[in-house]
Amino acid sequence: LIDNLMSLINSFTYPFSNLLSAQEMNSLYGLRFGLDYLVPFVNIIPRRFSDVVGLADIDTLYYITSNYYHSYVAGFTGKGGVPNDIITVAFRQFAFLGIMIGGSIAGILLKYLDNAIEKLNRLGGEYSQLIVTNCMVVVVLLFLEPYSAIMAYFHIIISLFLTRSILHIKSGNS
Repeated sequence: LIDNLMSLINSFTYPFSNLLSAQEMNSLYGLRFGLDYLVPFVNIIPRRFSDVVGLADIDTLYYITSNYYHSYVAGFTGKGGVPNDIITVAFRQFAFLGIMIGGSIAGILLKYLDNAIEKLNRLGGEYSQLIVTNCMVVVVLLFLEPYSAIMAYFHIIISLFLTRSILHIKSGNS
């Protein structure tokens, strides 16, 4: 009963539980120094090639956070992993400096996205599906770490490139 109750409480405390534990995770595992922004690109390299170069698969922040909760949080059930939000990811990289860097990058991306959606709206209804897909970037940005965002939501990232291409072509024709 207590395990089920603690699991329920943990489900409703995300992402606040990550934020409260981030300082302790940094002291246990150390800062990541931007590693989580490179993990998606390193982990897609074929294993045989990466072994020759001397690169090993890098543990994702998702795995480390889940391991922390399984090892150090009483009553945490091992039924699933613990996702990371953008603030926790940024804090685990460079502590408070990471929050400023991550917030700046997110702000620039959201400003670009806002302008792109406005321009697509002006182009007409034929781009309405692309607008909806671009709006989903906010979910990817705020609630996933870079590895999960690229691996699980690659179609949304492709929609950003498609949007950029369409706007570039349409502005060239004007």
